[in-house]
Amino acid sequence: ERGRLCVRPELVIYSDVDVSTGNIEFTGDVTVVGDVKESLTINAGGLVEIKGSVYHARIIAGGGAIIHKNLIGGQVSVGGEIVNHTKIVSSIRRIIPRIRNLQRAFLQLKAQPRFSVEDLNLRGDGYLIKLILEMRFAEIPDLCKRLQDLLPRYGKGDGEGELCKIWRIIDGVCNCFIGANPLNIKSISELDTYINYMEKTVSRLEDFFSTPADITVGYCQNAQLEATGSITVTGPIIYGCNMTSGSEINVLGSARGGSYFASSSITVNAVGLNETVKTSLAVDEGGVIRARELNPGTTITIGQRRMTIDRARH
Repeated sequence: ERGRLCVRPELVIYSDVDVSTGNIEFTGDVTVVGDVKESLTINAGGLVEIKGSVYHARIIAGGGAIIHKNLIGGQVSVGGEIVNHTKIVSSIRRIIPRIRNLQRAFLQLKAQPRFSVEDLNLRGDGYLIKLILEMRFAEIPDLCKRLQDLLPRYGKGDGEGELCKIWRIIDGVCNCFIGANPLNIKSISELDTYINYMEKTVSRLEDFFSTPADITVGYCQNAQLEATGSITVTGPIIYGCNMTSGSEINVLGSARGGSYFASSSITVNAVGLNETVKTSLAVDEGGVIRARELNPGTTITIGQRRMTIDRARH
């Protein structure tokens, strides 16, 4: 690998992973010649390769996962805790532009000649910030609460590691916009500080994405897939899955039902079926969604912009 001779530990299971083998936990790569049966777990530090299918099981891999046949139910998560970091980065990216819009609305309202600033001089800018949040930007507190739910619990304690400090800062910033806490904001300039904290957090967390882990699967149904890298489905169709990718999602066939989020791009042949089959595709600001066919019941989101498909589009 890259000009070096590497010894890679590998565990090969020449049968199914079932009650006879028990759960599998290994520091290196794991290869399963058969299937992975219901309620079983494979936890590997490297690549997990399943020659057969996975049924309502859990696959956790540090280096990626390849499932040659079917994934029915269960969960596949590759890249370790970095998967959660990807969700945190995505949430922060959605919050930052909304806080900027809040700033602009505050300054525009304060600049109105008929607007009285006497209360602000006594109470601080937080009084008006809370009023604007309630009237125009109610999604900011909701997004902040969701972001707090994503933060690792150990990071909210007294740990001294770099990530622990980052989690505490972001948790504190989120608190400033929840409940009555906006009233404690003395000056609108404090929002610049919060934005700066969030932008630095995004930059630091992205450093952890230097070695993304990918998922490749033949067919999947009612499953949850999380990857720091890309997710690729090679079969003709997928049903009701939830996918989160730190890079891109590529579906060679059709996607019917479920939610699919990727940082950079989603490429799929056909999406949705009708109004009763809700299917959601979302990418970060600047991302791309490609599809040959979009059916009613499909929602596409790029950054803050969202559109619901009400008729078949090609």
